[in-house]
Amino acid sequence: MKFLIIAALLALFVVIIVKSRKGKGEEGSKPLHSAEYLNYYNSVYRMSYAQLSKMHDDLIPLVTKTLIGGLAYYDDDLSYDEQKQMEQNINSKYVTIPEKDRIYGCVTYDEASKLNQLIVKRIDELDN
Repeated sequence: MKFLIIAALLALFVVIIVKSRKGKGEEGSKPLHSAEYLNYYNSVYRMSYAQLSKMHDDLIPLVTKTLIGGLAYYDDDLSYDEQKQMEQNINSKYVTIPEKDRIYGCVTYDEASKLNQLIVKRIDELDN
């Protein structure tokens, strides 16, 4: 009888551990990048200066929208709840870009920002 109780407790303990690990993995996972985004991201070092400049110019509105949006939640005309909601949206790394505004395979503002940062880094290297 003692053996059955110990075995049941041990089984319960294993189930709890497995479920807690599974939940953590799902929360920490991030969305997969699109093939188009990865193609552009991996091609940056093979592109010409003109191509990089055009991409940078195209990405600036998406990157600036995120930066300016970050300032918007300090607007006095917004209620406290609206400010908090806007702050949470902007601080979230995975805010989705509306489909009509997506370029270079960027689905989130974070992807647009990362692609732009790599482009700027490469342009700086070519300038030197």
